[in-house]
Amino acid sequence: MEKIWQQKLVWVDTDISIGHKSGLFSYCDVDDGYALTALLRSEQVEVIGVSSTLGNTDDIRVSTGIARDFLGKYGPNSVSVYQGAAARLPKDLAQTPTSEAVEKLADLLKNNRLTILAIGAATNIATLLLK
Repeated sequence: MEKIWQQKLVWVDTDISIGHKSGLFSYCDVDDGYALTALLRSEQVEVIGVSSTLGNTDDIRVSTGIARDFLGKYGPNSVSVYQGAAARLPKDLAQTPTSEAVEKLADLLKNNRLTILAIGAATNIATLLLK
């Protein structure tokens, strides 16, 4: 008898920065792109959202733009990219601002069991837990 499995719902929190120049002579690594591609092509998972985070770049607009461009070229139209935290966590955690990514992820978690793959800075995940 053939085993039937349900796809695992996955949210990817990434600091993807393919093509972004991080210094005078170097470009950022491509590991997040490889990971995202493998997940998007997997029959075992369904990527239901992607959030940008800091890590390979200190500008959230860079990782958000690259993630949106990457998904636009290689991903299904059903996967959206949400902008994450624009800065590191503040010393006073009560002052931690939320972001589009954290709000969407919190909303999805109310009704869905998700696997979160954090492959960048963990600021969005920490903010989610704090809020």
